[in-house]
Amino acid sequence: MCIVCRWNSGEEKLDLNIEKLDCSYCTSLTNIPVLPKLEVLSCNYSTSLTSIPVMEELETLFCNDCTALTSIPVFPKLEELDCWRCTALTSIPAMPKLRLIDCGGCTALTSILVMGELKELDCNYCTALTSIPVLPKLETLYCNGLKALTSIPVMTELKKLDCEGCTGLTEILYFPKLKELNCAQCKNLTT
Repeated sequence: MCIVCRWNSGEEKLDLNIEKLDCSYCTSLTNIPVLPKLEVLSCNYSTSLTSIPVMEELETLFCNDCTALTSIPVFPKLEELDCWRCTALTSIPAMPKLRLIDCGGCTALTSILVMGELKELDCNYCTALTSIPVLPKLETLYCNGLKALTSIPVMTELKKLDCEGCTGLTEILYFPKLKELNCAQCKNLTT
């Protein structure tokens, strides 16, 4: 049992002004209290976690393999979101400062919203995803295995594109700053 579970049961005190909290691998954890000064939250592999409250100061969230988590709230200062293989997650809200998203393996995720500051997006094997929006500052895009993806819009800052196994793609458009491209097994590419 993690410190949050022990605090919820009255067994331990929790400093509500902490800035970092790691309760990863706690399969008993179902919720997290509002921690007003929290900047970094790690709750990886907490498979019973169903929600995370809004915390105004949160900058980094690691919630890999939280398979019961269905949504992520808007965190106004969040810069990094790592929600790899959160298989019940259906959407990620637009957040003004978000620079990195790793949502690979989020098989119920149906869309990515436009986020003006996003520089890196890993949406590998998000099999319900059918499109990627224009992300004006995106530099790195990993979208391997998105079989329903038919096109990738032009993004002027894109430097790395990894779209292996995107069998629905018929063409790769011109990206002026592109330096790395992996389009192996994109069998329907014509150009």
